[in-house]
Amino acid sequence: MEGLALLILESWWRAVLATTFFGLLGLYVLPFTIASAAAAALYTLRYGIRSGLVVTLLSIGLMAALNGVLPERPGFPFPPVFALFPPLLLSAELLRRTASLGAALSALALYMALYLLWTHWSLGDVVQFWDRWLREAVKNVPGATVRGFYQEGTVRLFNGLVAVLYEVTTFVALLLARWWWSLVIEPGGFKREFLQLRTPPVLLALFVGLMWFVGSALEDRLLMSELFIVAMGTYMFQGLAALHGLKEIYGWRWYFLLPVYAAFWVMPSQIIPALALFGTADLFVDFRRRLGKREEG
Repeated sequence: MEGLALLILESWWRAVLATTFFGLLGLYVLPFTIASAAAAALYTLRYGIRSGLVVTLLSIGLMAALNGVLPERPGFPFPPVFALFPPLLLSAELLRRTASLGAALSALALYMALYLLWTHWSLGDVVQFWDRWLREAVKNVPGATVRGFYQEGTVRLFNGLVAVLYEVTTFVALLLARWWWSLVIEPGGFKREFLQLRTPPVLLALFVGLMWFVGSALEDRLLMSELFIVAMGTYMFQGLAALHGLKEIYGWRWYFLLPVYAAFWVMPSQIIPALALFGTADLFVDFRRRLGKREEG
């Protein structure tokens, strides 16, 4: 990984090639989308948003040209990484200036809130839009149907689920970029910043106020639910950082957090709200500060 990070930072054209290569792979294996976005974010963290924007635009041009000769994938008219670039570059530049993952995460949360407002304004019936998208996406997948989405009621909340996936994927790409950064530029920096990850209390007030306004004044319960989902994704990361902080404070072994990460695969609908609740409580209790002082005493 250190070699890849050095390769990306060595020159702009290597950064373009890495971003493009992983971005095109992401058309067929979605996790590579994160690596593509992280490459652009790493270059932005090192050289600033102007240089990152140049690398991103050149990569978009290359991917768009090559995408035209690649086999079509239903539901993805363009590489998914294109959607990650705008919020990622903004949050990477904010992280570069502040060295605060909490500030970067807060900016992403606000971006996703605006994204939800925009989708309801521009698309009209978001449920119908995503219903059409799902039917198109599964068209060429043998045996795949959208029946399960309707049976579980997922289609109705699909816009909010897309938004929180958008947020989580973008922030994971930023975390990967910051980890690469710590390997070659600032050893130990990623661990220190992640353990200190904390969003400002005003962000929670903004989300609560916006949800109240949307639900009461506009009487749009669907949008209110979608905003709640995005808020839950935001405070999930703070809860995870708080757990890692407690692990460091008490000297727990690395396997202490294994059940938490395993739960993301086997019971995500339970662990995500639990972590979000813990992260929200950390805003008021600040577990890492108070328990840290207790340990020192």
